[in-house]
This record gives sequence, C-alpha cells and structure tokens, in this order.
Amino acid sequence: MANISEVWATAIRYGYTLRGAIEFGDIYWDENELVGPAFISAYRLESEVARVSRIIVSSKLDTVLSDLATDHPGDITDHLIANFRKDVDGYVIVNPHILGHSDEERESLVESLRSLASNTPNHLIKEKYASLISMLSDKARVSINHHELGVY
Repeated sequence: MANISEVWATAIRYGYTLRGAIEFGDIYWDENELVGPAFISAYRLESEVARVSRIIVSSKLDTVLSDLATDHPGDITDHLIANFRKDVDGYVIVNPHILGHSDEERESLVESLRSLASNTPNHLIKEKYASLISMLSDKARVSINHHELGVY
C-alpha cells in the first residue's frame, strides 16, 4: 500500500494520474512475460472498470479482506483495511486519503489535480478528476467498514 501511495502521489506531482486494479490469485512469470488469471483480471478491471484515477480491488481480494476482518480481527487487520474505502459505484478502492501523510500534502495534491483539470480542454475529462479531488479534500479519513467488505 505504501508503494501504491508513493507512486500515485508522485505521478500527480509530475502532472498525470494513475488508475489500476489489485487482484489476488495466480500469476506466472519469467524474464520475458507475465501472464495468468489474476493478471488478466487486474487488466480487465483497470481497463474496463476503473475509468478514472483510482485503484480498484477485485471481488476476490474483497472477499479475502472480508475473511481477514472476520477471522482475524485486531489492530493490524484494522490498519490494513483502513487503506480502503467504497467508491460511489460500490467498488472497493485504495483510499486516496493515504496519498498524503498530512493535510498539507493532500492539499498540495488537490492543487496539482485542479491544475491538471483546468488545463484540460475537454469537459468530460475535467470531470474525471472530481471524485479524486473530493476524496483527497476530505479532512476526515473515510475508510471502509468491515461489514462493507465481501459484498461484490
């Protein structure tokens, strides 16, 4: 989660945003290629579902997180699950609030995103920044509740 946060925040500072997906499952790799059902699922989620700057959690990983919260409650599990939230369309996503370690860092990222949006001539593309700006602007960290996991 720390790596995702650092790469995503750095990309915003350099003038672009990221989208992606996290899957749980089998992959196969060698020095030339990476393949497997988890890779294909993550690619599909990123390319067909993400649509805006966000990192979507697959239904399989959502179930794993739900099982973890149910079977192994505690501070470490709570800390892990606090890195996620529900998005407006019901998908579990990496919580953009983790992109900044302080309100000042998050506000700096919001300003970068507002600048990106204002420099985009296409109104529809400008709207793609709105959700991320809104989540980063929240002063209170909104995380997913354990009972919201494992429902898709």
